[in-house]
Amino acid sequence: MASNDNAAQDGLRFQLYGCWRSTCTHRAILALRFHGVDFGYHPIDLTAREQESLEFLAISPDAQVPVLVFGDSVLTQSLAIVSLIESLAEASSADLGDRRLFPVDPEAKARSIAICERVSSYIQPMTLPGAIRRSVRAHFAQEGDADFDQQAKGFIDAMLISNLGLLDAVFARSDGPFALGRAVSAADIFVYPQLLGAQRLGLDLAPFPHLSVQADAMAELDFVRAADPLALPDAP
Repeated sequence: MASNDNAAQDGLRFQLYGCWRSTCTHRAILALRFHGVDFGYHPIDLTAREQESLEFLAISPDAQVPVLVFGDSVLTQSLAIVSLIESLAEASSADLGDRRLFPVDPEAKARSIAICERVSSYIQPMTLPGAIRRSVRAHFAQEGDADFDQQAKGFIDAMLISNLGLLDAVFARSDGPFALGRAVSAADIFVYPQLLGAQRLGLDLAPFPHLSVQADAMAELDFVRAADPLALPDAP
């Protein structure tokens, strides 16, 4: 398991364990960059199943990334990590103003979280075809079934396309390029990595015009560019 030892020696408060192709890791990095938080990065090779190694399990028994370590605390799950980063930023600042991922308005905040939940529950799992395929194979595939992988891919693609279509309809209600309008929220932090992940799977975003607008708008923002997963040390 690789480790960014220099970052740890620099005494950075936050240490993030993740993988360049993990959309959940990308969410955490976007939140850190949004609030200008420095952090050390420790790559976990998901292809080699390093998340299941004894070394990583000693850090987090969840066997998942991202993991945020700060002081004696260890936090998993990207929504919890994004929420913590925002809360700590708010605690250290007299007034965040509009620089918030979770709006002050209760209804807007709830709508943002609803989109985060939709992404986490219905879309993000479909961008993990290897993990889904392994699980389905273990429970349903017949020995010697040569067509299984193609059938599984068809199922994954159909579910991903269907749920992106539903999310595009949610974005159609917005009066701006982002989930809630003109300002970035946690919803956008969750949606954008999934769009990149879908493209890595070969999916064309053209049938989802509102999501395509959001992706283009996000790509122009400085903090998003600073969080580019292809700039991480474990990226190909």
